[in-house]
Formats: sequence, structure tokens, C-alpha cells
Amino acid sequence: MKRNTNVNFCALLLLNVILVREAVFAETTADSLKKKICVEETSVNPTLVHKAQVGDFSDNRELQCYFKCYYLESGFINKAGEIQADAMKSQKLDRKITQQAIDKCKKVKGNDLCNTAYELHKCLYDNNLKL
Repeated sequence: MKRNTNVNFCALLLLNVILVREAVFAETTADSLKKKICVEETSVNPTLVHKAQVGDFSDNRELQCYFKCYYLESGFINKAGEIQADAMKSQKLDRKITQQAIDKCKKVKGNDLCNTAYELHKCLYDNNLKL
């Protein structure tokens, strides 16, 4: 009986590991798909996106609109350009850093939604939140 319980426990543990791995993969795949769609939709040079992810920002209209697209698709901002804190907090990031960045960046506004998303991305980056 004890052996059967151990086998059941091991099988259940293995199943949990597989399910968690698949959920992480699906989340990563969904995020990659959003980014790909936004690159295509805005015609931004992907190199500019990669540079911006590491803090090398280019004042480029397509890049600004890429962040608008990505942040809207991810639910990080609404159509008024306001931060959607719950969506940002749902990411697998440090909650304290996330909240501090949200508090510092929630009033960021540009001259349109593309510019707002871009300025928001820079502010979040400067406050150690990498989305």
C-alpha cells in the first residue's frame, strides 16, 4: 500500500511540474506573439526594440507606437494611456519594485498615446521595471 502511495505521489508531482512548465511556456509564447504582432503592425526596426529593452532609447515614432501596441495588447495601459496596475502586477516580477515603479510613473503623459506609452516605458525602465 505504501509503495502505491509513493508511486501516486511521484506521478502527481511529475504532472504538476509538467503543467507549470507548460503554463510558463504558453505565457512566454503569448508575450512573444504580442511583440511580433506589434513589430509588424508598426513597422518598427526590431533592433530599436531590442535596444530599448536594455535602456538604449531612440526617439523614433515607430518605436513609440510599438510600445503603445504592446502595452495595449498586454493590458498594461488603457486607451486613455492610464496604467493598469493589476495587469502589471500580474507579471512574474517583484511586487515591491512593480508598485514603486507604478507609483513613480502613473502620471506620465505624452502628446498622444504612442508618445505616452514610450515615455511610460522609459520611466518604468528607469525605475527598474522591465516589461
